[in-house]
Amino acid sequence: MRHSRYPLHTLITKGQPCISLKRFRWRSSQTIVGLKLKVEKIEGKFKLGQNRSLADRQAVRAGLMQRTDAASLQMDEMMSVD
Repeated sequence: MRHSRYPLHTLITKGQPCISLKRFRWRSSQTIVGLKLKVEKIEGKFKLGQNRSLADRQAVRAGLMQRTDAASLQMDEMMSVD
């Protein structure tokens, strides 16, 4: 790498770039690697706080029962099955 003849503090105070934008873009493009992946399998867990204390789960269910939207009511129903 070629060093600039200007000290770093001078470049910063004058706002001059060390290398031209065109050269920077060219050098950056040489290090970018693209790839494409085919997803064959996804694994996950569906957890409803089974690892939480009974008091925590009851508080969540009480909050869900106060709501009227279908998603909250459905979630409360799923949590009731232990």
